[in-house]
Order: sequence, then structure tokens, then C-alpha cells
Amino acid sequence: MGIMMSQAGSFLVVVTLGVAVASWYGSAEPTWGSMVRNVLRFPPFLAFVLAMIANAADYQHPELVRGVLEKMSGPFPVIALLSVGLQMNLRVPPTQTRPIVLGLTYKLLLAPLLIYSIYQAAVQQHDQVVDLCILGAAIGPMNTAAVVAERYGLDPPLAAQMVGLGIPLSLPLLALLGWWFTR
Repeated sequence: MGIMMSQAGSFLVVVTLGVAVASWYGSAEPTWGSMVRNVLRFPPFLAFVLAMIANAADYQHPELVRGVLEKMSGPFPVIALLSVGLQMNLRVPPTQTRPIVLGLTYKLLLAPLLIYSIYQAAVQQHDQVVDLCILGAAIGPMNTAAVVAERYGLDPPLAAQMVGLGIPLSLPLLALLGWWFTR
């Protein structure tokens, strides 16, 4: 359930709305047409659409193709982490302190609190799905968001800092929330 929520939720938002907003603000002369073209040409979006079509058609890779794809995709997480990590500076420049504090406060504290509040006020239930949504909101910033920011020239060093600091900072928060949910 967590993988489906991640792929259909946060990932889909980043590769559609995130790319649209990034292309709008990263362009000298933004147009609606260029924004839509950027979304439709973004490789992760194309892969997502292709995967959804294959899933709807109940397509199964032959064993040989599956093995090749698994081998090809193996290094991707390392490459993504390296591309973001190599841009990160362990010392936060004074000009980035405020944006990082604001961004991480929202991402790590306010977003999970907002999700919790919505479920308590609107749905008035608390089960594993709610726990998963709250944990998902408390996870550090996505590498994909930093890649999108870099692609469109939206302060790549700041995006890398947000991911590089946000992921380790989210770990104790996630452990605390996990403990809270299981008690």
C-alpha cells in the first residue's frame, strides 16, 4: 500500500504539477503550452504513463526482460543520491538558512500535523491508512523534487540542501511517529 501511495501520490504530483510549476518559474517567458509540453516530455512521467498502460493491459515482462530491467535500474538510487549529495554543502550558507528552516519545518512538522488534523476533523477515524498518510507526509523531501529544481534552474544548491538535511532529520521523527502509532 505504501509503494502505491508513493507512486500514485507524491511521485505523480512531482512529475505533473511539480514539473509544470518548475517549468513556469524556471522559464524566462513561460507559456501554458511550454508548461504542458515539459510535463509530457519529462521522462519519469512518460515511464509512469507507460507503466500504467502496461498494468491496465495486464502485461508481464518475459523473465529475460525483467532481469535486464532489474540490472539496469539497480544503480539508479545511488546515482540519484550522488547527484543530489554532490551538490550539498555541509555548511549552510546564511542566505539559505531561512528558506531551509521554513521548508523543513513545513515538510517535517506542519505537513504531518495538517494530514493528522484533516483526518481527525473530516474523517474522524484512525487506522493504518491514516498512519501511512501521516508517515508519508513526514518523510524528508524527495530526490525527484531536487532533480526537477535542478533541471529548471530553481536554486539547485538549496534543493540539494533541503533533501540532504531533510532526509536524515526525518528519520528520528519517523521513528517517533512509528512508536506512537504502535503503542
